[in-house]
Amino acid sequence: MNEPGSMVENKGITPNRRVLLDACLIVVFGALCGICSNLFRSAERIEWVQHKPYDIVVPCPEPVGRATAIAPNHAKLLEFTTLVMDARSPEEFAEWHLPGAINVPFDWLGPPVQAEVEQLAKRVAASHSAQLVVYGDGDNPDSGREWARLLAGGGIRNIAYVEGGAPALRKLRPNLPQPVTTPSATPSSSTTLTAP
Repeated sequence: MNEPGSMVENKGITPNRRVLLDACLIVVFGALCGICSNLFRSAERIEWVQHKPYDIVVPCPEPVGRATAIAPNHAKLLEFTTLVMDARSPEEFAEWHLPGAINVPFDWLGPPVQAEVEQLAKRVAASHSAQLVVYGDGDNPDSGREWARLLAGGGIRNIAYVEGGAPALRKLRPNLPQPVTTPSATPSSSTTLTAP
């Protein structure tokens, strides 16, 4: 304990209590420093009591809108006022597509640029179509559904997507005439809409 002749007596403070006492002193000293620095801040003083709730989750704007899901046998697909759009790759489009459908492949790596949405809106207006129906690959997530939601978010209205995509349509319509293509042929500009 204490050496003989020492002026300091041990008052029962064990090493564990000494560490705890030092930790408490550090916390109190830090709190006092924080309070004092807050008092001397004039412009952006931290409030003692928060009066308005904190914004913990700040919503990010998403470029998606609402698109209606329709069944693969929906009558909307047969109406002459409907423009049908295939969101699959040009290769899949050349293999099988609904008659009269245009091909606008969906880019999974990024949202459509506004110029592409405007180009498609002009195409819809030029066709005098009252509605746009999109079908995709039928996967989860479906490229047709995602493309329809992004286009709806870009300002195109009366837009729907086919649940199940091309596989569901092909199951209902297996005997549709296939496009005649040669190995060197590419889809014509009247059936393919490309990104700028």
